[in-house]
Amino acid sequence: MNWDAVIGIAEIVGAIAVVVSLGYVAVQIRQNTKATRYQTTQNLIAANSDANYMFANNGELAAIAMKGSYEPDAMSDEERFRFSTWFFAYYNHFDFAYHQHLNGQLDEAMWEKLAYEMPLYVSSLPGVKEWWSRDKSRFSKEFVTYMEEQMSNIDQSGTIPTISKSSNENTP
Repeated sequence: MNWDAVIGIAEIVGAIAVVVSLGYVAVQIRQNTKATRYQTTQNLIAANSDANYMFANNGELAAIAMKGSYEPDAMSDEERFRFSTWFFAYYNHFDFAYHQHLNGQLDEAMWEKLAYEMPLYVSSLPGVKEWWSRDKSRFSKEFVTYMEEQMSNIDQSGTIPTISKSSNENTP
C-alpha cells in the first residue's frame, strides 16, 4: 500500500468536505438574512397597522390627530401632549426603518412605501410640520438629514387621502 497516495486522497476528500461545509454555511446565512429581513418588514407593517387601528378605534385620538395636523394652535395642552407623543412614537418607527434600510434588513418594496410616506406627512400638514421642527432633535442625525432632504423634494400640491380635511381632498 502506498501511504502517500492514501494521504493525498484523504487530503482531497477533506478539502471537498470543507468546500461542501462552506457552501452549506453560505446557504444558511442567506436563509437567515432573508428571514431577518422578512421579520423586520413584518414588524414594521404591524406597527404601522397598529397606529392606523388606534385612530380607527379611538375617535377622540383621531379628532386630536386631525386638529393637531391642521389647527395646532387650537389644541389644549393635553391634546398637544397626546399629538406629540403619538407622532414621536410613529416617527420613531420610521427612524428605525431608515437604519434597517441602510443595513439591508428591510424589504425594498416596504422601504419605498415608507420613503414616500415619511416626509409627506411632515411637509404637507401644518401641525405635523410644526411638531417636526420642535421634536426632530429626538431622532438620529442621519434620519433627520434624510427627512430634511426628502421634504425639500415633496410636491406640496397633493394631500394625504387618509387625513384630508374634507372628502373632496382625496387625491394625492
